Amino acid sequence: MPVYGKWARDVIVQLSVLQAVVWLPLMLVVFEARQAWLEVTPEPADQGAREEGDQEAPGSDVHRPAASRDGRKTAATGCAFWAPLLRAVGVKLARNPNVYASLLGVAWSSVANRWHLKMPSIIDGSIAIMSKTCIGMGMFSMGMFIGLQDKFIVCGLGLTVLSLGLRFIVAPAATVAGALILGLRGDLLRVTILQAALPQSVATFVFSREYDLHAGVLSTAVIVSTLASLPVLTAYYLVLGLVI
Repeated sequence: MPVYGKWARDVIVQLSVLQAVVWLPLMLVVFEARQAWLEVTPEPADQGAREEGDQEAPGSDVHRPAASRDGRKTAATGCAFWAPLLRAVGVKLARNPNVYASLLGVAWSSVANRWHLKMPSIIDGSIAIMSKTCIGMGMFSMGMFIGLQDKFIVCGLGLTVLSLGLRFIVAPAATVAGALILGLRGDLLRVTILQAALPQSVATFVFSREYDLHAGVLSTAVIVSTLASLPVLTAYYLVLGLVI
């Protein structure tokens, strides 16, 4: 937010770091848990066939008392279901650098600032190269995804309008309500509203495609919101300067 000075840029950086350290790991935990749930949970057809086979098998629990069978089945099912699920989530989170990369970056910055340490130039240069190329690679991946579809607006006009409304109207309105409750006023309130009206990040498409969560909707939302962001943010800036 250069129009509001260096302090506004520092606020946005702090918000980004907070999102990367707190919100992103929590989101990845939910995504990995959902994916592990889908992998562990049997399909309805397989579940029905398994139950039918258990009923027809001679000497199975169907000939035993119902209370004893249900008690053992509940305990065994609980352990057999949750243990692989938690194990799969833990392994995937441990292998995902997005979970701990931000934490390591904040930890290193704190240590380096406290003891005036300097990162070796080769490591610093490698990290700078990766940070500069990640957004471009995300845009390239999104372009390839859209190019393979039958039409440019993959999700249809209705969902596109809905995504724009959520991004440019609902999100700023919710931010205004929360900011007023917290007592934000003046330029800080303006910066907060403009930050909430920024276009959809390309990272949302990357994660949606990685975890198979409506990548078509997110790809359209990213491109259309980016194209519409310049006039929308300009209008917000002018209106906020007159109203607040």
